[in-house]
Amino acid sequence: MCFLSGKLVKSSLACASCNQGERNVKYKELKKREEAMDDFLDTFEEVKANEQARKQQLEHSIVNRLEYMSRGMIRTKHLPSPAELQRMKVSCSSFLFHFI
Repeated sequence: MCFLSGKLVKSSLACASCNQGERNVKYKELKKREEAMDDFLDTFEEVKANEQARKQQLEHSIVNRLEYMSRGMIRTKHLPSPAELQRMKVSCSSFLFHFI
């Protein structure tokens, strides 16, 4: 017995037709799957190279930003406080006054 088009069919001819239809559906599904795998394999190396280049660009960008931030932190640590700046101005003006 075979279930074909919503009806229970007893004839062997109808069952053979049903089996052939199921085989066709399975074949089409397998064919689609094979095509997808082939597409993946065909483009894998190119996609991999693009992703590696993108990764390298991102790594370079991260390193540049970290270096920039590090330099900024070093500069702010070496900046004089307002009181130190005032003392430096006084010191420079008295130093210059001696040479004038």
